[in-house]
Amino acid sequence: MNTSVQAALPAPSAIPRSKPGAAVGLATGCAVAVGVAALPLAAVAGEVRQLAQRSSQAAREIKDLHRT
Repeated sequence: MNTSVQAALPAPSAIPRSKPGAAVGLATGCAVAVGVAALPLAAVAGEVRQLAQRSSQAAREIKDLHRT
């Protein structure tokens, strides 16, 4: 887990056993942290997809130029 995410979340041992809501809060916090961490990855994936599409188009154009 990313060190900044680790620093933002309490250690599981810090949650009292008598408070199950705290455990749910920890799980929710983890899910949010993972979701936020995934946003930049989704943006990078989108950029890579666009680059692949442009590369494919350029390859088709080069192939067409070679044929003429």
